[in-house]
Amino acid sequence: MALEEGNLEAFVVQLEAIHTSVDDWDVIAQIDHEPGAPGGHDLFVEGIHVDVFRFVGEGEKLWPDHPQLFGVSDGALLRACIDYLGGHADWFFQTATGLADPVDPPQFDW
Repeated sequence: MALEEGNLEAFVVQLEAIHTSVDDWDVIAQIDHEPGAPGGHDLFVEGIHVDVFRFVGEGEKLWPDHPQLFGVSDGALLRACIDYLGGHADWFFQTATGLADPVDPPQFDW
């Protein structure tokens, strides 16, 4: 999370799987918002997308359906991203492990 003059400028929300200790983990899914960085993402322009890191094979970029982002604050968007990944952790874990196809990701709601 990056703050500039009290404004939220960037964030990354990750869902991680811990294996045997806090030092042994994998990223399962992430949502990142960093419009000012070269190659960074602006969720307000591009829409919500989730990078899913599969344990075997290539990762996926998923685009869940979501309501309009017009008028939403950066802080509210950050909270919604945290709630989304946490609320659908099982689905993303099954997708990362190959137990579920990365088709039709859960709806992103406020």
